[in-house]
Amino acid sequence: MIYLDNNATTPLDPAVFEAMTPFLSTHFGNPSSNNNLGRYARRSLEDARERVAHTLGAHPTEISFNSGGTEGDNHALLGSTLFHPDSPPPGTILISQVEHPAIEEPARRLEVRGYRIDRIPVGPDGCVRISDFESALETDPNIRLVSLMLANNETGAIQPVREVSQLCKERGIPIHTDAVNAAGKIPVRVDNLNIDLLTLSGHKFHGPKGAGILYRRSTCSLGSLMSGGDQEGALRPGTENVAHAAGLAVALENATKNLSGNIERMKRQCQYLMKQIAAIHPSARPSLSPGPALPNTLSLLIPGHSSASLVQKLDQKGVAVSAGAACHAGKTVATSRILVACGLSETEANQTLRISLSRETTDQELKRAIDGFRSVLAATC
Repeated sequence: MIYLDNNATTPLDPAVFEAMTPFLSTHFGNPSSNNNLGRYARRSLEDARERVAHTLGAHPTEISFNSGGTEGDNHALLGSTLFHPDSPPPGTILISQVEHPAIEEPARRLEVRGYRIDRIPVGPDGCVRISDFESALETDPNIRLVSLMLANNETGAIQPVREVSQLCKERGIPIHTDAVNAAGKIPVRVDNLNIDLLTLSGHKFHGPKGAGILYRRSTCSLGSLMSGGDQEGALRPGTENVAHAAGLAVALENATKNLSGNIERMKRQCQYLMKQIAAIHPSARPSLSPGPALPNTLSLLIPGHSSASLVQKLDQKGVAVSAGAACHAGKTVATSRILVACGLSETEANQTLRISLSRETTDQELKRAIDGFRSVLAATC
């Protein structure tokens, strides 16, 4: 199988598996236990926290471990509002029109509870305009939180998080970013982004599934979604998963190694794919206008071909791609609201493939993938 669906998930880094294994076997202690095994587990957990913090440009006390991006996004939104320690009255939450469902759906929950959700539109490049955020910040005095994803999982469009963060800082408004699909593809450091809350998910950068990171700036107040213990700074009660934390630390460190080289290689590989597919099907083109985008993601419109059908046919040829996000288990493929928000018609959205590479994707694999595209597209012409 030629795997080109890395925005859905990535294969586990062998070094990550090696780091996790001791805590799944001999070092199985509970970090809250005051015995030898427990103390070892606690030291290992805090070592992982320090390593993650160092990689992200944060302080260890600002890092908590959780189950992944969905939990982190929900915690950022709901912990800043409904579960906030000070219980502020409902106000406005500012998000973009292209946020992940892990932001959009809790935002809808907040709407039911009296919050106003202001969804900032994007242009044909998939990016918000800073002026639109500035206008919204200027005209609404009751904004409780801004949440703007760093990079879109479907299109790869990179949002101007740092610039929007500066606008928020000038007004004392906390800002969160879903950076789940950015880590390992562009630099992700909280000191550079200057944000208050950030979420990551390990399986997007060759770490374990079901493992994630929530960064919370020390000056940012956030409530817990659960009760029952004081683990993770009382933000996430329950026995910590030391194996996952150890794996996350190694995965995040490895994701930043030779990042500039990996970025340039994935850019070149995406350009190669675009050129080769266009040679096979001349009307194929990128689904978005040129703009800031992840180096590993190609959102490709192939007129005249159903993307859902192409995904199945390519799969039969041993090439794994996607017709959109992979976040709705058990559901049939629906028209992407993200692509429609970027200005595509429903017909165009349903003819768009997502091809996403990783640092492990080889040139030889791409040549074989092109053979699969040639076979499928030639057979369906």
